[in-house]
Amino acid sequence: MRATELMLGDYIYDLYGNKAIVRKLDDYNEHAKASGVLIELVEGAEEGETFCLYGEIEPIRITPEILEKNGFVLREGCTTAWDWHSDDYSVHVSGNNEQVPMTLTIYVPSGWSRHGSRRLLDDLSVSYVHKLQHALRLCGVNKEIKL
Repeated sequence: MRATELMLGDYIYDLYGNKAIVRKLDDYNEHAKASGVLIELVEGAEEGETFCLYGEIEPIRITPEILEKNGFVLREGCTTAWDWHSDDYSVHVSGNNEQVPMTLTIYVPSGWSRHGSRRLLDDLSVSYVHKLQHALRLCGVNKEIKL
C-alpha cells in the first residue's frame, strides 16, 4: 500500500496478518533508514505500536461479517445488499467482493432536500475497510467501524 491510500485511524493488516490501526503516516524509522507507517496492533499479536514499511501492510477486505458487526442489515430478499441508517444518513453497500466488487451509496434524508432523499455518494468502489472508512468520514457520517 502507498501512503496516499491511507488516513489516520484506518484499519489494515500488518506483514503477519495482524489487524492494526494506522497511528502515524510517513514516520521515519532511524533503524530501518526509511519512512513507513506507525501502527497500533489490535488483534492477532501483542497489542502495542510498531513501525512498518508501506510494502509490509495490506488492506482488509470488507466481508458480510464486518458489515453485520457494524450494524448493516441484509436487505430483505437480497444476498448482496446491506443497509445502515441513522437520523442523518442512509448508507447502502452492495456486492460480494468475490464476483461483484463492493460499492457504496450514501443518502441524506428527504428532509434535507425538497426533491426527496439526495445522494452524497453513488456507487463508489469500497472493497476494503479503509475505503469505507474514508468515504464515511469525508461525507460526515459519524460511524466508528469495528473489526
